[in-house]
Amino acid sequence: MKRRALAAGIAVLAVAGVGLASASTLNLSARPLSTSEVTHPCPGSATATTGSTGSTLANGVSITLPAGCANRSVQLSVLNGTTVVATGSPTVVAGGSGVLTTAAYTASNSLTVKATVDGWDLPVTWSWTPHVTCRVTDVATVPCTATVALFTGIKPGGTGTFSYYDVVVTSPSATAVRWEVTFDLTRPFYPSVPAQLGNSTLDVFNDGQTTWNGDTSTATPSNDVTRTSTCAAYPGSLVVVGDVVGPTRNRFETVRADRVRQFSLVLNYDVPDYRDVIWTGCTP
Repeated sequence: MKRRALAAGIAVLAVAGVGLASASTLNLSARPLSTSEVTHPCPGSATATTGSTGSTLANGVSITLPAGCANRSVQLSVLNGTTVVATGSPTVVAGGSGVLTTAAYTASNSLTVKATVDGWDLPVTWSWTPHVTCRVTDVATVPCTATVALFTGIKPGGTGTFSYYDVVVTSPSATAVRWEVTFDLTRPFYPSVPAQLGNSTLDVFNDGQTTWNGDTSTATPSNDVTRTSTCAAYPGSLVVVGDVVGPTRNRFETVRADRVRQFSLVLNYDVPDYRDVIWTGCTP
């Protein structure tokens, strides 16, 4: 009996030895992992901002990636907190930059962007600057907001079809404060950098108290603006303020919670009643 047990034990060990030897042989013959499979394909960090934008409404993401990321599978997600507001895969050109067209979302500096390259996480620094901003010039603690809508067509009193920048200036201020609007005309929102930008003084609107109609043949107030930026600042930026026109308690140069200011700038058109606000005092 002892001999049989000993023989059985030796047989088990022999089988186990064969198994161990086979496993060892498999490990030695397995294909080693390459370096590219265990390291990031393009380490570093990316920068992102909005693609084509309105004042705050964006419909894309523009991203610059580290070297080596071109022609790889890139996936982006724009998040507002934990909510995904836009996502997709941009086409990345050889230089490492790309633009992703997305559904419209509201841009702000509080958004974050997550990116992966071939499935690897890639750190992204997000920044955003609106192409139009508003500043209250006489009270530093009071805010104002400017929005721009692009309009192409014929305005009331107009003589043809043109492109306009329709601007609305608002403020929560309970008292009248002076406003100033700055346009970054180099941004992709604008259809082109204008050679002329006529103040459309014929536009008509009502702010609740005054009908602003710039027809100079009448005594009605004008919704005019004047450039305050230097000629050298163009085309990088254009800064305008409202003209000192209108009733004493409702000057167009000021804005308050119940007194919205609206004006239009017409692209590349300069005739009477469409005064060029870019080149006033400048040499084109």
